[in-house]
Amino acid sequence: MKAKRIVLIICTVLIAALLGALLTSCLKIGMRENNVRDRLDKAGVTVKYERTSPMTSEGQSGYKIGDILHGTMIVRENVDGEDVEKEESVYVFFTGDTRSADWVQERCKKYVEENVDNISRWNVYRFEEVVVVGYYKLVSIVRQY
Repeated sequence: MKAKRIVLIICTVLIAALLGALLTSCLKIGMRENNVRDRLDKAGVTVKYERTSPMTSEGQSGYKIGDILHGTMIVRENVDGEDVEKEESVYVFFTGDTRSADWVQERCKKYVEENVDNISRWNVYRFEEVVVVGYYKLVSIVRQY
């Protein structure tokens, strides 16, 4: 009886570890550049590649920042009982290492804090070496893996 319980516990731990590894690999595949671009294109977001961004315009040298995707989309919102159309943006940074991702994430957080009056409902999201900043609905499109 005790041996069966030990085998059952070992099997449960192994299955949990296997599922965790599979989930992590799915997240990595989902956050690849071509997959992110495809998701944005399917959602109707206009996507273009940028060399710089408002968040990283200063002091970018010395950091490994690869491609920067800039997506824009017209979003309708109800403000004070009226439908308002506004162009919202999302920036997706594909960095080369953890140090660069840390720097980009900090710059994005600082940008959002400093421009809270001009940009509302913006979020910063990071998965490993990919940093996303922008309007919350567009960030959620990027995160849908």
